[in-house]
Amino acid sequence: MFLDSDWKISATSDRMGYRLEGPVIKHLHGHNIVSDGTVNGSIQVPGNGAPIVLMPDRGTSGGYPKIASLIDIDHRAFAKLRPGDALILERLSMEEAGAERASGPQADAAPKRRTAAQLSSEFLLSVNSISGVWGGDD
Repeated sequence: MFLDSDWKISATSDRMGYRLEGPVIKHLHGHNIVSDGTVNGSIQVPGNGAPIVLMPDRGTSGGYPKIASLIDIDHRAFAKLRPGDALILERLSMEEAGAERASGPQADAAPKRRTAAQLSSEFLLSVNSISGVWGGDD
């Protein structure tokens, strides 16, 4: 159901997690689990059944079931989504995810270096820089 559903970014999303609006995912055996580690892009489902994609400012551990994860090459594009934006999620095998990473734009590109003068507050505001979202190649 998760992969076959239409999802939108919720207005209640923030730097800790992007909440997804769509069908409610019901827990078969309850939603409270032993807290375990989280990673950027983990998709967890709290008790209300609305998935949350964890972002860079997330907690380092969480006690909700995790059902999927974004592949790392998609993190930057995902972070640029805004409330109301629709998204399509698809399943990738580990091999497909590795191939996506290898063919991605940053696969061969060295990070650009910026001087302190180029990192003015005006520049940072212009690229909507928030914890871990802005990259040197933007």
